[in-house]
Amino acid sequence: MTRIAASLPRAVSHADIARDGVSPQGDQQITPASNIFAKFVFRSGEVHIHNDAKGTPPLAHQLSAGQIRPEQETLKLPVISAWVEYRASGLRVTGPAALIFKSTIHSSQNTLKPSLLPFITKIVDYVQLRLRKTSRGDTLQITPSVAEEELSSSLTANRLENLSEASSSLQISFSLRIDKSTLELTCQPDANVIAALRWESGGFLLNISPGAHNVTLTGTVDGLTIGLKHGFLSEDCVNIAARNLAFALAFTKIEDRIGNIDSKVSLVVDTDISGGMHFSRLQDVLCFKAVWLDRIPLFVAEQTSPDKSRPSTASSFFVTTPVVKQEVTTAFIIRFRQVHLEVDLGQSISSVTLDLQSALTRVCFSEMSTEVSLSVAAVSILAKGNVAGHMHVPNCVFQTIRRNEDAFSNDSRTARMLELSMTSGPLSAELESDHQRLLIYRWVIVIPPYLDLTVRYFQG
Repeated sequence: MTRIAASLPRAVSHADIARDGVSPQGDQQITPASNIFAKFVFRSGEVHIHNDAKGTPPLAHQLSAGQIRPEQETLKLPVISAWVEYRASGLRVTGPAALIFKSTIHSSQNTLKPSLLPFITKIVDYVQLRLRKTSRGDTLQITPSVAEEELSSSLTANRLENLSEASSSLQISFSLRIDKSTLELTCQPDANVIAALRWESGGFLLNISPGAHNVTLTGTVDGLTIGLKHGFLSEDCVNIAARNLAFALAFTKIEDRIGNIDSKVSLVVDTDISGGMHFSRLQDVLCFKAVWLDRIPLFVAEQTSPDKSRPSTASSFFVTTPVVKQEVTTAFIIRFRQVHLEVDLGQSISSVTLDLQSALTRVCFSEMSTEVSLSVAAVSILAKGNVAGHMHVPNCVFQTIRRNEDAFSNDSRTARMLELSMTSGPLSAELESDHQRLLIYRWVIVIPPYLDLTVRYFQG
């Protein structure tokens, strides 16, 4: 984009300079501040997926217009519109150059079949194969005639050059809006089970600072629903809905003069959750798990082992790139304003309802310690049926801290490596079966009005 903007014939006259109140001094060059605007609209599109097991797909001229072979799957692409702006930095524009990309995915509805999984598996296998070849090629083979000081300085210079080339003075802003859409995953022809992902509206915004030292991703989704049901039934056996879902993901990277990198990743989520499940249709869940979840390809980390095929002669040796110290701190904050879940265990057993009010979860991972805390304003469980009862617990708090051994010295005897704390308010519970009471429990403490349980593990 910088090269395109610089090549545009944009001349700056002295009248414009005088009007702006800026006068060049000496040999100061006046850089052009060209702006580029573009608009794209993709009305329609289709992706045809062929099964290799049934032969090579025919050529386009062998099929008439609109004719589709039975073994061919068709994925209809939604209408996509995009608006692109490039604002170059120049005499009249202060700050770095900016690239703004605004896109919209209009309403769409698609159904994916399990025949797509072999294609995705091949892509994942190919990516893993390329990554393994790249990781194995990172080792450099040199001869003893090269001095160690020259090699070290060369590697350092190359690393600094790559970092300078990777850093950019371009501010990037990417926004995406998704209209009302539906995505279905069917288990046919193996089973007549359908899973659907529906959302009413959603928007995402990605900002990348110059040099990619700060990256933020924010988004809001309204009316997100996940459902699973049998094709002959109208009611979902599993359904989960999230209302007014908002999240913010931030990444920050700081590099000191020595080259050590300190990275921080944070995620904040705020939403309402509601849903339910019918255990009488548990076989539908197992069918979907067997057809889709168990067959989804995953990236598998390669176990490094010494390569015995390489000759170990005295005339050559291997040197790898120096490892730069990099510390990563990860923090998660997830807040559920309200959680309402209903589980139907069957007419002969019970129907259980779980209500959580203002549940807040904090998780922090660092090189020295791991911290997890969970607080709930009120927990209510209500059961109806042959097995009935209720339980209510307010002000539930769970906190734990685990410190790594590197955080303490060898002669430290009193340092706590593990801390666990659980507190709650007055607990009230009742349980009955066939209208006969089995359990009545009430714990009311006036001073202090909470239960405190602390467990500490001492090193050594």
